[in-house]
Amino acid sequence: SPPPPPPPTGTVKPGAILTREELMSRPTTTPAWTAMNSAARAWTVGSADVGYMHNQDDVHALACALVGVRLNDTAMIDKAMAILKDAIGTEMHGDWLDVGRNMTAWFLTADILDIRSGEIYDWLASFQTKQLEHENTGKLMTMRQKAWETGTNASCQQGSSATAASIYLRDYDWLQHNWDCFRRICGDTTSPFQLLPNQFGDPWQANIDNRVGIQPDVVKNGLNINGAYLDMGRSNPKPVTPLKYSADTSQYPQVSLNALMWAGMMLYRQGFPAFEVGDRALMRAWQFLRRIADDYSQMAWWAADKKEDAKWIAHIAYGLPLDRYPISLPVGPHDQVGWADWIYPTGL
Repeated sequence: SPPPPPPPTGTVKPGAILTREELMSRPTTTPAWTAMNSAARAWTVGSADVGYMHNQDDVHALACALVGVRLNDTAMIDKAMAILKDAIGTEMHGDWLDVGRNMTAWFLTADILDIRSGEIYDWLASFQTKQLEHENTGKLMTMRQKAWETGTNASCQQGSSATAASIYLRDYDWLQHNWDCFRRICGDTTSPFQLLPNQFGDPWQANIDNRVGIQPDVVKNGLNINGAYLDMGRSNPKPVTPLKYSADTSQYPQVSLNALMWAGMMLYRQGFPAFEVGDRALMRAWQFLRRIADDYSQMAWWAADKKEDAKWIAHIAYGLPLDRYPISLPVGPHDQVGWADWIYPTGL
């Protein structure tokens, strides 16, 4: 089928994940609010480290910004600004493996605060051209060059960061590129973007000559791989039954989907049919994980490594029932963004 058409305007809409009007309509009496508000107030300034992928200042800066703007609380807004300033330059000791995984919420925080000039804006704008090392080759690359590269979990998280950057910086050409990358990941083989080979091999690809992230409805080696994410190869080198669960390697499809759901939401809000592309690829990916959880009596295929914020977006985007696709609520902070059940308390 032909690719979905891009938005006709050629411009970037305000509000990567929320407009100011939407934010001000969100409730302040729910468990989701309590979790976010408490976390924002408890977080302290002084530990930001963009060059370390597991640093949590980014998602807590976002919480401070959301709380501060919602309540018109200048102290919380100032706290979010202070955390942002604390992050400036800390990316320079890292490579794209760490930095690219860790940037989405920094751009979103500045977007919520509507920072359009000054040292924070200049720092974030520098990521249009900033070069850092590739984690494997050491080659200097820009974020645009590195993001989405192989479709594996790290490159998807880098893609989420690149999507947030293109919207915050109002760079429509970069946004369009991110859409082309995203739809390739979701199985649209008409996209001009091509995935590089996966360093762990590509045994889960339905068509090795036309790589995608989320696989189509086909049977390979006797296994239906409909919705399987290419990162399945980390725990199961070949798509053959019985699939084996490993706590160390089986969480990678969820890490990829965590990034893809946020990138998808941002693209959707810009007018791209992110939740429809690839025969509703993102829904099929979650359904695959739930199906193999049943098939192998191993619920960890669904619950591994949590990613409740991404699961919540899948719930509101596709109506996946909570009794069948359970989510631990409130969502709280997560690797990429978090707070999804407060940001989006209802469906799309």
